Amino acid sequence: MLVKIFLRAELKKNSSPKQYQLVIRDPNHSGYSDNFETEVNGRDKVKWLLEKDSKIQSLSRIWSKEDASKVFRNKPTRNLFFRKEFDAEIVEFIKEEKVKYDIEFITNDGTIVVIDPYIRIKPPRG
Repeated sequence: MLVKIFLRAELKKNSSPKQYQLVIRDPNHSGYSDNFETEVNGRDKVKWLLEKDSKIQSLSRIWSKEDASKVFRNKPTRNLFFRKEFDAEIVEFIKEEKVKYDIEFITNDGTIVVIDPYIRIKPPRG
């Protein structure tokens, strides 16, 4: 199954100096990047996309600080045709796993931001 994750940057309210947060939307819910969790099944394909008017100039990279092969079957890579998208395939687990990963992006004003949401990988059905 293909799971699409949509991204948009917002300035944090009352932050000085200014700080950005990421608004994430997936098929199940939406919210801010702090503790955000996307549920996927093992072997699902994941696509990270920018929302229209996302305030994000570009996605720099997506990775796992843990052993990347624990989360991604292949390293998340920039889509060759749509340069503002990243694609990856999720590994298959015997039991459910919740893993933190990182997204680095550049806002329209040139600020580099790194956030660390979670991905929950469900075991195969049946």
